[in-house]
Amino acid sequence: MKVSGHAVISLTVGGILYYYSHSLAGFLGLLLTGIFVDLDHYIDYVREQGISFDYMKIYSTCKDGDKHFKKLTLILHSYELVIFLWLAIVFFNLNIMWQYITVGLTLHLVVDQITNRVVPLAYFFSYRVAKNFETKKIFIDR
Repeated sequence: MKVSGHAVISLTVGGILYYYSHSLAGFLGLLLTGIFVDLDHYIDYVREQGISFDYMKIYSTCKDGDKHFKKLTLILHSYELVIFLWLAIVFFNLNIMWQYITVGLTLHLVVDQITNRVVPLAYFFSYRVAKNFETKKIFIDR
């Protein structure tokens, strides 16, 4: 999904949760996580393309990662991370900031899972490890 789509979803859900909780920190945590988790794409970009600060070049390359990358690690795009965070929230009674950050990450992954042409297990980091991070084993052929 495009950054604008993640922003709209994060603003909407964050706004609804803010209405009930009045937590500005939580709202900002959700918003920032929902949008900026995609920064992990830059790690793959640098590994395969080299360092660049040309946003449009990076964006256009990353939006069709299945065409431009041989491997994708996407270390933050991980259901294992989401599960770990939800368990930490429950067992350690983490505050609203952590809860909203985790909501933002969860939303981001679910939306990506629905909108990207990936195999069902693609957002499990362990699956990508098992497939040696090979892009052709993560994406569904177009």
